[in-house]
Amino acid sequence: MPLLLSAGGSEYLDKLTMSAESLGRVAEGKGLFPKTAQPPAHFFGRLYSYLGSHYDSIVAIHLAACLSGTCETSRREAAKARNAGMDVRVLDSRHLSGSLGLLVLRAAQAAEAGMSPSEIEEKLPQWSAKTRILVSVTSLRYMVKGGRVSPLKGLAAKVLNLKPIVSVDETGKSTLYGKSFSEEANLRTMIKMIAEQHREKPLRCYAIGHSNAPEKASAFAARLEKELGFPPLYITQISSVVALNAGPGAVSVVAMSE
Repeated sequence: MPLLLSAGGSEYLDKLTMSAESLGRVAEGKGLFPKTAQPPAHFFGRLYSYLGSHYDSIVAIHLAACLSGTCETSRREAAKARNAGMDVRVLDSRHLSGSLGLLVLRAAQAAEAGMSPSEIEEKLPQWSAKTRILVSVTSLRYMVKGGRVSPLKGLAAKVLNLKPIVSVDETGKSTLYGKSFSEEANLRTMIKMIAEQHREKPLRCYAIGHSNAPEKASAFAARLEKELGFPPLYITQISSVVALNAGPGAVSVVAMSE
């Protein structure tokens, strides 16, 4: 279910009618900074109606409820679908972007292996607690513009030339883990943190995301593979909505323990 983006007087569907590359050009252009919005309720109503005609059960796993109203809108429409006789379960992942992707993948694999919807619903919080996202951003400017970070913190980071590592806490809220003076220091810190996680609880998988920085992401992936002993599941361009907050050049690693 794509989120919406408003830019240049037009509305777009994240990753469908607006790419992260195109969004970067719009965000740096003149005019109002692009805005994001949750999908309207009727999007969910139509989707649940369609899926309900093809499947016995629906498990909807959404980005952290504290970051977007998407999950709550989905819950309201799911209640209507249940009144119509459908089995729809809406779950708050407490994650976003790549870490949300790992949770959806694990749920899909569990379903394919025969796990019931109720069992997936019960297991998801445990999987969520074993999952981590670390994002190295080149600047907090985009997060300040998008309202994710206060202008005061953004100004302090700019004055001190800090390059923070952004993550989410156990509730899904954004949090700043590290404040280095260079991207290289951030990448070293992230590799160390993921390696420590792997030593404490072996990783099931990890993946790399980036905001218009494929070469940087590939080099980072190679360093992680050397440290961990196995490659990432994939390297991917992050969505337009996430790129709008992370800014160009951001690189992330997401990891899930067994």
